[in-house]
Amino acid sequence: MTNPPSDRLDRIEAILERQAQQQSITQAQLAETRQLTEDNARAWERVQQLVESNARAIAANSDAIATSRQEMRTNIEDVVSMISTSVEQAEIDRAEFRATVQQILEALTQRFTSNGH
Repeated sequence: MTNPPSDRLDRIEAILERQAQQQSITQAQLAETRQLTEDNARAWERVQQLVESNARAIAANSDAIATSRQEMRTNIEDVVSMISTSVEQAEIDRAEFRATVQQILEALTQRFTSNGH
Protein backbone atom coordinates (compact mmCIF):
# COMPACT_ATOMS: atom_id res chain seq x y z
CA MET A 1 0.00 0.00 0.00
CA THR A 2 1.36 3.23 -1.13
CA ASN A 3 0.45 6.52 0.46
CA PRO A 4 -1.32 8.85 -1.86
CA PRO A 5 0.67 11.93 -2.92
CA SER A 6 -1.63 14.27 -0.98
CA ASP A 7 -0.76 12.49 2.30
CA ARG A 8 2.90 12.87 1.56
CA LEU A 9 2.40 16.56 0.71
CA ASP A 10 0.47 17.07 3.95
CA ARG A 11 3.32 15.51 5.96
CA ILE A 12 5.91 17.63 4.16
CA GLU A 13 3.85 20.76 4.81
CA ALA A 14 3.52 19.82 8.48
CA ILE A 15 7.28 19.25 8.73
CA LEU A 16 7.96 22.57 7.02
CA GLU A 17 5.49 24.31 9.34
CA ARG A 18 7.22 22.84 12.42
CA GLN A 19 10.61 23.90 11.07
CA ALA A 20 9.30 27.42 10.42
CA GLN A 21 7.96 27.58 14.01
CA GLN A 22 11.26 26.31 15.40
CA GLN A 23 13.17 28.81 13.29
CA SER A 24 10.92 31.62 14.58
CA ILE A 25 11.52 30.48 18.19
CA THR A 26 15.26 30.23 17.52
CA GLN A 27 15.34 33.74 16.06
CA ALA A 28 13.45 35.10 19.08
CA GLN A 29 15.92 33.34 21.38
CA LEU A 30 18.83 34.80 19.39
CA ALA A 31 17.33 38.29 19.64
CA GLU A 32 16.89 37.82 23.40
CA THR A 33 20.47 36.53 23.71
CA ARG A 34 21.76 39.54 21.76
CA GLN A 35 19.80 41.89 24.02
CA LEU A 36 21.17 40.18 27.14
CA THR A 37 24.69 40.37 25.72
CA GLU A 38 24.28 44.10 25.04
CA ASP A 39 22.83 44.66 28.53
CA ASN A 40 25.73 42.75 30.07
CA ALA A 41 28.23 44.77 28.03
CA ARG A 42 26.66 48.04 29.25
CA ALA A 43 26.63 46.77 32.84
CA TRP A 44 30.28 45.70 32.54
CA GLU A 45 31.20 49.12 31.16
CA ARG A 46 29.43 50.78 34.11
CA VAL A 47 31.27 48.51 36.54
CA GLN A 48 34.57 49.45 34.88
CA GLN A 49 33.69 53.15 35.20
CA LEU A 50 32.88 52.69 38.89
CA VAL A 51 36.12 50.80 39.48
CA GLU A 52 38.12 53.56 37.79
CA SER A 53 36.23 56.24 39.72
CA ASN A 54 36.82 54.42 42.99
CA ALA A 55 40.50 53.98 42.16
CA ARG A 56 40.81 57.74 41.54
CA ALA A 57 38.97 58.49 44.79
CA ILE A 58 41.22 56.10 46.72
CA ALA A 59 44.33 57.68 45.22
CA ALA A 60 43.06 61.18 46.05
CA ASN A 61 42.17 60.14 49.60
CA SER A 62 45.54 58.48 50.03
CA ASP A 63 47.25 61.71 48.96
CA ALA A 64 45.04 63.73 51.31
CA ILE A 65 45.76 61.36 54.18
CA ALA A 66 49.50 61.52 53.48
CA THR A 67 49.34 65.32 53.42
CA SER A 68 47.28 65.43 56.62
CA ARG A 69 49.67 63.01 58.26
CA GLN A 70 52.65 65.18 57.33
CA GLU A 71 50.86 68.31 58.56
CA MET A 72 50.00 66.54 61.82
CA ARG A 73 53.60 65.43 62.23
CA THR A 74 54.81 68.99 61.65
CA ASN A 75 52.25 70.32 64.14
CA ILE A 76 53.28 67.76 66.75
CA GLU A 77 56.94 68.63 66.23
CA ASP A 78 56.07 72.32 66.65
CA VAL A 79 54.12 71.61 69.86
CA VAL A 80 56.96 69.47 71.25
CA SER A 81 59.41 72.25 70.40
CA MET A 82 57.21 74.86 72.10
CA ILE A 83 56.84 72.68 75.19
CA SER A 84 60.58 72.09 75.27
CA THR A 85 61.23 75.82 74.96
CA SER A 86 58.64 76.53 77.67
CA VAL A 87 60.25 73.98 79.99
CA GLU A 88 63.68 75.50 79.38
CA GLN A 89 62.32 79.00 79.99
CA ALA A 90 60.52 77.81 83.14
CA GLU A 91 63.80 76.36 84.39
CA ILE A 92 65.57 79.67 83.71
CA ASP A 93 62.74 81.61 85.40
CA ARG A 94 62.85 79.25 88.37
CA ALA A 95 66.61 79.71 88.72
CA GLU A 96 66.24 83.51 88.46
CA PHE A 97 63.42 83.47 91.02
CA ARG A 98 65.54 81.40 93.41
CA ALA A 99 68.43 83.81 92.93
CA THR A 100 66.14 86.79 93.60
CA VAL A 101 64.66 85.12 96.70
CA GLN A 102 68.18 84.26 97.85
CA GLN A 103 69.29 87.88 97.37
CA ILE A 104 66.24 89.15 99.27
CA LEU A 105 66.89 86.63 102.04
CA GLU A 106 70.54 87.64 102.25
CA ALA A 107 69.64 91.34 102.29
CA LEU A 108 67.08 90.80 105.02
CA THR A 109 69.45 88.64 107.01
CA GLN A 110 72.19 91.24 106.68
CA ARG A 111 69.85 94.06 107.60
CA PHE A 112 68.47 92.37 110.68
CA THR A 113 71.87 91.07 111.75
CA SER A 114 73.63 94.37 111.32
CA ASN A 115 71.05 96.23 113.43
CA GLY A 116 71.62 93.92 116.30
CA HIS A 117 68.28 92.27 116.27
